[in-house]
Amino acid sequence: MSKPTAKTLQAWQAMTAKDTFTVSEIADQVAMPLEQCRTFINKMVKQGSVLKVGGIGVHTRPFIYQIDPTNNPRVGKGNYSQIKHQATKVQQSIWNTIRIHERVDTALMLQTIPKANLKTINCYLRALELAGYLVRLRADKNINNRQRKFSGRDQLRLKRVFNTGRYAPILRRGVGMWDQNLQKLFPFQVGK
Repeated sequence: MSKPTAKTLQAWQAMTAKDTFTVSEIADQVAMPLEQCRTFINKMVKQGSVLKVGGIGVHTRPFIYQIDPTNNPRVGKGNYSQIKHQATKVQQSIWNTIRIHERVDTALMLQTIPKANLKTINCYLRALELAGYLVRLRADKNINNRQRKFSGRDQLRLKRVFNTGRYAPILRRGVGMWDQNLQKLFPFQVGK
């Protein structure tokens, strides 16, 4: 069980002390706002820790609830470290291109991902570089035609350092890149 807030812990303790209860009884007993208490009890119902045993859900006949002793609840904010967050479709497309090609540049990205704009591509590639996923390559003297239209400032040429897996790392602005595959944060390297 994760670290609960004081009100939800008091509400849970009040619920376990009774055989059956209603939302208003618990809210009055722990001095919790009625809507907050209703939200908390509905969350417990979804988790399976609390069961509806009576009532029809109107003011004169409210729902009656009972604790399910066989189900262990998660009270409080919860431990969400193992939840996978989905990167945007453009970031996932950029990551897939990086996984396929060892060396990438903005021209290749614009060619393979028509939905992406240059600013989004540069921002994500720069973040991957700062986190250590990519290394910048020196400018090549033999630039082909598709790369000529970009100025030196816009043209990023990078090489993949490591590939952690299928899911694209998620940009956490100012902090680093959250790797969904390893469930680990790669902080931005200062001084790059």
